[in-house]
Amino acid sequence: MKKLIFLDIDGTLFSHKTFSVPASAIEACREAKENGHLLFLSSGRSPVLTKVFREMDFISGQICQDGAYAEAEGKIIFEHPMEEGDAVYLMDLAERTRACVTIRGVSEYFSDEAGIADYHVRFNENMKRGRDPKTFPAEPLLFREYYHGQAIYKADAFFREDTDREQFINGVKDRFNWMGMLSESDNSGMGGEIASAGISKATSIRMISEYYHVPMADTIAFGDSANDKEMLKAAGISVAMGNGAVIAKEAANFVTDDIDEDGIANAFRKLGLIDQCF
Repeated sequence: MKKLIFLDIDGTLFSHKTFSVPASAIEACREAKENGHLLFLSSGRSPVLTKVFREMDFISGQICQDGAYAEAEGKIIFEHPMEEGDAVYLMDLAERTRACVTIRGVSEYFSDEAGIADYHVRFNENMKRGRDPKTFPAEPLLFREYYHGQAIYKADAFFREDTDREQFINGVKDRFNWMGMLSESDNSGMGGEIASAGISKATSIRMISEYYHVPMADTIAFGDSANDKEMLKAAGISVAMGNGAVIAKEAANFVTDDIDEDGIANAFRKLGLIDQCF
């Protein structure tokens, strides 16, 4: 029976220790595709930042923006931008609470001065550790100067030492889908991801399942962080990475090994998606 397999990127397919996709994961994904299964990226990243992964020869489509955007066979089959006014609301909230917020469109990112300064700190830290710049988000544009109502799909928040976290979270959670705490594989500190209310990766998994006329029972999801919780609960079978956050492990059917210890390949073998052992 053909399965639809959904793979988070950061901390699941892409290691933040080696800044690469493990060779065993690539081999396992290729064999799974040869065995008739379809594989999809399922990420909080914007489409412009998935290119290096989307071009892997085993990928059939992708979910981006924490479920607000989905592609299959090179076609956009679902998109759900945030409501008009949401971008301004989030940036005003960030200013009042001293949080660093980046709002994300399909190809552009926007933040304030503090958010751009925070971006440079994180960028420099990652480059010193040997990360390929192509795998890191583009520098945000200054919101007050360059944002003119472009479609926005999600936002990321990073908390500084002086951020009023309680006020920020309270200002977000009743209006949006607040996915607190970034993946434990991300060294950027505490924060979270923000999607429209009712939108998550599970939303787009259902859209892709319907597109291929495959029941949700035949979907498999792999993830490691808070923004994976809904898809891990919704998929027919769900797998959390050994390096993942507690919230992901609690939502999954089982926990595989660490990403850098052949976690993807070992889970594929356990699920009967491939035959070979690593």
